[in-house]
Amino acid sequence: LRLGTADAGDAEADLALDAGFFSQGGFAGFVLDGRDFAEVESDFVLAPSVATFTPTRSLLEVASGQALAPHVALDGPSLRLPQALNLSIASSGYGSNAPEGRLSVDAGAALTLQPGASVSLSAATTLDFDGRIEAPGGSVTLALTRGAAGGTDYQTPHRLQLGDAARIDVSGTVQRTPSADGLRRGRVLDGGRITLDADHAAPSSLVVRPGAVLQARGASGVLDLTE
Repeated sequence: LRLGTADAGDAEADLALDAGFFSQGGFAGFVLDGRDFAEVESDFVLAPSVATFTPTRSLLEVASGQALAPHVALDGPSLRLPQALNLSIASSGYGSNAPEGRLSVDAGAALTLQPGASVSLSAATTLDFDGRIEAPGGSVTLALTRGAAGGTDYQTPHRLQLGDAARIDVSGTVQRTPSADGLRRGRVLDGGRITLDADHAAPSSLVVRPGAVLQARGASGVLDLTE
């Protein structure tokens, strides 16, 4: 599995996707698994949105059984908060004591999601993260997921590493809902959750390089009504 453009000499991926794929069809979540390997390249910049369909006035005159598409506006004005898109990228490998199951996120790669979104990155053997994730008030999990048969596998490296350029930010934020009555509507999200889990692989190491940044600040705001 590859997200973005391959570099010279990279292994060929069975499935390659660009960022535009994730904003099609109105889906609110994606679960991807490259069992051999998964790579998020340095040119992959993702800021997905869930498509919304707003009915127009002409919908009131449509008879039952008629097509709705001409009578709804795609991503039209809405009085609701935008829906978060959740993302899971994995490399699950081929079972115990196998070297496959490698996930890498290169420096320069960026995942910017809506407030409250969840992001899961997981690998069977090695997970090297050097990119950037922003999910205000959301949840970000990086994990090694496969233990070795019998509890030990000293032939296969098991490593979860955050590089010098790694940045994960789940700080809180204020979301304001468009209002037609002048009232300040919305919600205040507190800082989210960051989970680094290398406990399921044996033996394993968790490495956080000096330049890596993990942020989960709170937020404050003034609202008249909360969602």
